[in-house]
Amino acid sequence: ARDVASATALLEVMRAAGGDVAPNERSYTTALHTCARARDPAGAETLFADMLATGKKASVANHCVVINSHARGGDAEGAFRAYERLLADEGAGELTVDYAHTALLKACALSGDCERAEAVLADLLAR
Repeated sequence: ARDVASATALLEVMRAAGGDVAPNERSYTTALHTCARARDPAGAETLFADMLATGKKASVANHCVVINSHARGGDAEGAFRAYERLLADEGAGELTVDYAHTALLKACALSGDCERAEAVLADLLAR
């Protein structure tokens, strides 16, 4: 569940096999979740960039898992950067506010940033 190296290796095997076995959005989401569980935001950012480099479009789920990866890793600034990237990505789909905002609130809680948490909550309530 937290073995980022194995998740990355599996994506490589899937890419090499190609065709119906090539990684899709769900494959990347699963690998990104592995990074989040391992508290490895750098790994999540690398996988996210790799996914985009292969021509895949990022979904809201992909973006949200990267946000959560930063939050779980204690990187509030990274979580907010990933959130801004989600908001700027018009092709990602409709924003699922619950997951994205929950991850941002987690980042605020872990960093002790109450003011920012209040702003996130106000944004959530305004939607």
